[in-house]
Amino acid sequence: MIKRSIVMEELLDVLDDGDERTVEMLAYETNSTRIDIKKQLEFLERMGVTRNMGEMWKVV
Repeated sequence: MIKRSIVMEELLDVLDDGDERTVEMLAYETNSTRIDIKKQLEFLERMGVTRNMGEMWKVV
């Protein structure tokens, strides 16, 4: 099981609607930094939860 941080919970809640978003959009929507979002997305991608679609990210 993945231990989730508050940022990760907010990130997954935002992405749960199925829409693709940029790191900048996700940082704005979660009131976080782009660096934090990028780290969380890369971790989630390694776990098979998110996918990088070029500039956009989504939950798989």
